[in-house]
Amino acid sequence: MPLFSIHDALVTNEDWQHILEVEMSKHIKYITTLQPNLDIEDWKESLDILGNKRIVI
Repeated sequence: MPLFSIHDALVTNEDWQHILEVEMSKHIKYITTLQPNLDIEDWKESLDILGNKRIVI
C-alpha cells in the first residue's frame, strides 16, 4: 500500500482507499475507544486540473 502522511492526513491511491479507511477506523476505535469520523477527499480532480493524469491520490 502506498501510504503518505501530510500534516493531519493519510494519503493513498484509489485501490487502497477502502482498506485504509476500514483499518484506520478499527485501530483508532480500539486504541481510543472512540469511533472516529473520517473524511475522504478525492484529489484526482485537483490533479487533473494541474495536468497530472498519471497520479491518482
